[in-house]
Amino acid sequence: PLALTATSGSNQVALSWTASAGATGYNVQRSLTSGGPYTMVRTSLSANYTDATATNGTTYYYVVSATLDAGLSGNSNQISATPVALVSAYSTWASNSAQGLTLGVNDAALDDPDRDGMCNLMEFALGSTPMISSQPMLPQLAKPGQAWVFEYNRSDASAAPATIQTIEYGSNLAGWTAVTVPANTSGIFTITDGTPSDRVQVALPASGSSMFVRLKVSQP
Repeated sequence: PLALTATSGSNQVALSWTASAGATGYNVQRSLTSGGPYTMVRTSLSANYTDATATNGTTYYYVVSATLDAGLSGNSNQISATPVALVSAYSTWASNSAQGLTLGVNDAALDDPDRDGMCNLMEFALGSTPMISSQPMLPQLAKPGQAWVFEYNRSDASAAPATIQTIEYGSNLAGWTAVTVPANTSGIFTITDGTPSDRVQVALPASGSSMFVRLKVSQP
C-alpha cells in the first residue's frame, strides 16, 4: 500500500492509503516506537480505517500491509499521529474573558451564574450574556395565523454541528414531539442568516387552543 496518511481526532486516528491492485484486505499495525516492532490493530477490507482504540496525548506509528492471493505484501510507509482532545465551540466561548466566567468555578455548560434560569450552554446558543440576566433573549411563541410560530436568535457559533438544538412541542404537558433544528432552512424551519446570530423560526401545526414549546440544547 502507498501514501499512508493519518488524521488525528479525539481518542482516534483516521488512516487512509492508496489501494493495492489485487488486495483482498489490509493489515493495520501500530507501534509506540518509530520503526516498530508493530502489533496488529485490525484487518480492513477497504483502503481506510479509523483506530478508535487510541489514547489522547500518545504518539502512534502506523504501517499497513496488503493481503494478496500470493501472500502478504511489504509494509507501507510509516506515518505517526497523536490524538488530541477536541476543543468544543462552547469551551472556546466560555473561556473568552468577555463572558466573565471563571475557569472551574462557574464555566460549566449547566452552570447558571446569573441565576436567570438559563444555563451557560443555553446562553451560548442564544448569544446572550452568562453573567447578566438575559430573559429578554428567550424564545417567543405566537400564533399570527393558522400555525403557531416559535422563534429565537441562534448565535452563529452554536449552529450545528457545534451544538444539537431540539424543539419539543405539544398541546399538553403529557407528551412531546421533538424536531432537530437544522443548520439551514428546511421543512418547518426558516433560518434567516445574520451576524452574529441567525433568526430561527419554526412553524408548528395548530393542534388546539394551547401549545407548549421548549428549546433544548446539548453538545454532540
